[in-house]
Parts: sequence; structure tokens; C-alpha cells
Amino acid sequence: MPAAIRPDALQAVIVMIEDAVMARYLSGAAVTLVIYGWLLLLRTEQETIWQSKWTLPKFLYYFIRIFTLPFIVFAAYNHMDFRPPLSDTFCEIWPSLITIPMFLTFAAGNWLFTLRLVALYKRQRILVWFMCIFYICTYCVTLAFTLVSLIIYHQIGVYYNPVANSCFSTRTIPWSAPVFYTPALYEFLIFTLTAYRAHKDAVLRESGSARLLIVLYRDNVIAFFIMLAMRSWNIWIIATQGISTMHKGTNIY
Repeated sequence: MPAAIRPDALQAVIVMIEDAVMARYLSGAAVTLVIYGWLLLLRTEQETIWQSKWTLPKFLYYFIRIFTLPFIVFAAYNHMDFRPPLSDTFCEIWPSLITIPMFLTFAAGNWLFTLRLVALYKRQRILVWFMCIFYICTYCVTLAFTLVSLIIYHQIGVYYNPVANSCFSTRTIPWSAPVFYTPALYEFLIFTLTAYRAHKDAVLRESGSARLLIVLYRDNVIAFFIMLAMRSWNIWIIATQGISTMHKGTNIY
């Protein structure tokens, strides 16, 4: 006679499956949005950015564009339900293969926004130096927490869970949440400086450069609120939710 499953264990399995299903939908939505963004901007890029000379901002832009799509698809592969079962070996290397590109693209994106502000505040050299030093410190700290998280998860182990049909670890660690703290502070600085500059340049709205300024400010503000929502969501998941809920956020393991 098969052993009965305790109600609490059954509830844990149900929650795990529900989280896996939700993560599958979120991954599909993320891939769809990235592909849509690629197609939406492709012609504009060819007529504008691609025609310009190669500079650091252009390199960063295409670095983000090229890296984002394949690695977000690779991250979503973990949640697909129409693929064969994963191996434990795949699950062991999977965290590093999605976390390091995520870190690099986020760092490149914030440096690109920083370069925009450097161009706007280039006459205030102390502020420019402050932003650059703050950026370097921010991502040194973030990289340290990211590497510590990956090392500890490698020691704990990440394995294939056949019930959820995805990679799982046995527990969360406290070093994952700080990965999202310091970049959030830096992004708040970028947002504040952007808002201040937008207020100062309000008198230029009737000038010929007004349209370009509006686009620059709009992009920075939209990016700030998107990243704030993403980081807040991940901090809440890591700090308060169970291990299966981790898949509904930005995977650090």
C-alpha cells in the first residue's frame, strides 16, 4: 500500500508546481518582449545608430542587444515543459551561464545611462567623477555578492527537480538579495540627476533640441521605474518567499 502524503508536504508540492508554472509564463513573456523590442527598433537602428561611427556608447548598446536575447532564451529553457528532462550537470552550470551575462548587461546598461549624464553634466567635473566612482564601487560590490552567491550555491548544489521540471536548490542564501541593493541606489542617483536636469532644461522645450532632450529624459525615467520594480520584486521574493518562488524572479541560482 503506498504511503500517504502528509498535508503539509502535499501543499508544498502544489505551491512548487504553481510557482514553476508561473515562472514558465513569466519567462515566455520576457522572451516575447525582448524579441518584440528587437523587431520594433531594428529599422530605426539601421538608419541611425548603425550608420554612426563606433564609439563606447555604440559598443555598449550593441553589447546589450546581442547578449540579452540568447541568454534570456537560455534562461527560459530551464522552464520549458516541451523539452527532455535536464541533467544535474546542466543544472550545476546553468546558474553561472545566466547570472554572469545578466550582471554584465545590467552593468553595461547603467554605464550607458551614466555616459548620457556625463554628457549633460560635463562642465561639473566633481559630479562627473563622483558618478564614475559611485558606479565602479556599485558594481564591484554587486560582483562580489554575485560571485559569493554562485560559489555558495555551487557548494549547496543545484539539481534537476522532476516534479517542477526545472533546476532547483535546497535553500536560499542571504547573499543573493544584496545583489539588487547597491544597483538600486545607483539607479536612484541616475534618476535624481536626470529629473533635476530635466527641470533645469524645461526652458528649452521650445527649442530645436527639445525633442532629443525629451527622448533622453523619457528613456532614463522609464528605465529607472522598470529596474526599480524588477529589483523590488526580487528583493521581496528572496527575503520573504520560499525556494520555489525564486524562479519567478531574476535567477541568481
